[in-house]
Amino acid sequence: MLQRLLLILSLLTAGADLRIVPAVDRIDPEVDSALEQDPCIPNLDPVPVVSERLKSLWLEALAQPEIDVKRLVAASIARAQRAGATGLADFIPALTAEVDRPAQHRLVQLACAQALVDLDARQSAAILRTHAVRSLEIALVVEPALALWDDAPAREMWLARLQERDVRIRRLLLAIDGLAAVRDRRAAERLIELALERSGPPDVRLRAAAAAARLRDSGLEQRVRPLLSDTSRAGLTGRLVAASLLARHHGPAAQALWLDLAADDEPAVAAIALQSLLETAPDVARPLALQAVRRDDPHVRKLAAAILIAGAAAEHIVLVGTLLDDVHPEVRRFVRRALIRAAGEPLLAELVSDAAMRQLSGESWRGQEQAIFVIVAQNHRPAIPRLVELMESERLEVLVTAAWALRRLKAREALPQMLARAQHITDLYLAQGGLPVVAPPGFDRQLGQLFEAFGEMKCPEADTMMRRHIRRNPSPPPYTRARAIWALGHLHAEAPNADLSTQFSERLADAEIAPPEFEIVRQAAAVSLGRMKAEVELPVLRRYDGGPVGYACQWAIHQITGEPIPEIEPLRQETTWFLTPLD
Repeated sequence: MLQRLLLILSLLTAGADLRIVPAVDRIDPEVDSALEQDPCIPNLDPVPVVSERLKSLWLEALAQPEIDVKRLVAASIARAQRAGATGLADFIPALTAEVDRPAQHRLVQLACAQALVDLDARQSAAILRTHAVRSLEIALVVEPALALWDDAPAREMWLARLQERDVRIRRLLLAIDGLAAVRDRRAAERLIELALERSGPPDVRLRAAAAAARLRDSGLEQRVRPLLSDTSRAGLTGRLVAASLLARHHGPAAQALWLDLAADDEPAVAAIALQSLLETAPDVARPLALQAVRRDDPHVRKLAAAILIAGAAAEHIVLVGTLLDDVHPEVRRFVRRALIRAAGEPLLAELVSDAAMRQLSGESWRGQEQAIFVIVAQNHRPAIPRLVELMESERLEVLVTAAWALRRLKAREALPQMLARAQHITDLYLAQGGLPVVAPPGFDRQLGQLFEAFGEMKCPEADTMMRRHIRRNPSPPPYTRARAIWALGHLHAEAPNADLSTQFSERLADAEIAPPEFEIVRQAAAVSLGRMKAEVELPVLRRYDGGPVGYACQWAIHQITGEPIPEIEPLRQETTWFLTPLD
């Protein structure tokens, strides 16, 4: 029961989902790439197309008696809509007819109802509502859409359902959520009664409390006070209900109750109260937040940090700064962003940089990683010597981010060490004779950042080293090779180099061999040809259009000739569906 209760609570506490991030790619997404921004290639993801012939085939299939054919066609229509295909409203009448067909199989009804919801078929609301009353499965799909559409008859249906005594819990929850979504204040009192009913199911009580809080923002202090007397585990549901009901209340009476709830031993209760205090009275909560930043629950720590930083008080910067090293990634990233905003206040800027330097000088990789972002945001150049040291960190998160920071800070004074590091990694990847050597994970990401730095700072000493990465190699990965090509284009901007132009042209044309060259490498080669004004390679650049490589070629042609870049529409392509025409 306790596990179920805590699961329900996780759905009620907005922003409380602090899941551990899987270590698929441990580099923070804010570690950007100059190659991806200069030039900026527009999003040219293919758009799925449902042709008129395919529409006719699907409509014909929907009229067939086979259950699985109908079901799979309806699922294909829904998938096409979610993928961005257009012109699918033509299916609404046929799908509606299938939902409403007498003795229709439940799986077909469900698939067609889901497709109608995905198609935003508000004109079918009456039929969908009728079948939602008959089938809980359809209700679970349809009723959230009826709330989104603010369907007036659905409002009345949900209000009536709240008064029923023998209604199924899942239908009751749908009514609660629907009335909260449409903000129907007529439901407020009944929702409060359901929340305060001590014998009611915990999930109903908690959902009703969250819904009631959206409809009532005053006057419940005395009604929830009896729920606070039981501080045991058995009274947890009551305290959660009380916290939820008061979530949008204002004034001293509510604040006094929030302070009690914020000190609750149960983190879920404390989190709701701290969120309310943060939104309405952070000054009142600040003494409590000084203790809450040390609690075991990450969401509580995050809210406590937000309360402390909201006051922008100098005496709290040091304490909040220690959370740059928090064990939970979402907490330390939140603190990093909060400190960067606080540094916008002139009186706090130096305190923030001092807090970041303390973490940067420490031994914890977590604190080092987050401090680097603060350092870059403040352009704090005294950190450069330490960043050079951290390029050799044992942690992937730090060694890549340190190289990124040196690039972003344009740390010319560190170029000798950066060159030495890049040469070391290059030698690991490309042994004598060009044979690949296994390098530690993440070194390619660091090398790519260093190459981009050499290009942006126009470091000629890196030229020979980066040329080693132009030709096709199984190592390092293609993104690193692309960055070397991109950086060489910057080194030789406005000055065509015959040898480089030939090699870049070869990489661009390698789409015509097997296996083809990676698109990111071809894209970088086209951009560098344009940047170098390699007019002799215009025939190769004109050969390709469509997709990111085609746009890069058009950009390069514009750089060389001044021809305007034509508007390139996303590639429209037929997708492999369950059912497609033979021709």
